[in-house]
Amino acid sequence: MTVKELRELLAAFPDDTLIVLGKDREGNGHSPCDGVDARRYRAENTWSGEIDHPEEPMPHGWGVPAAVLYPVN
Repeated sequence: MTVKELRELLAAFPDDTLIVLGKDREGNGHSPCDGVDARRYRAENTWSGEIDHPEEPMPHGWGVPAAVLYPVN
């Protein structure tokens, strides 16, 4: 999903609507969104991958730009 697609989906909700992240697609846990960071993401398969970390720089060209949402816990 891209930022554009997420904006389009969220456009139907009031601005003060809480964002909640699911642990998985089956609904085995949920947590409010606590923040978002600009990172780089490299997919390992169609459902998971790795992000870079500021304290561990990756080589130039590693991954693609991504907005990473973080849960409260």
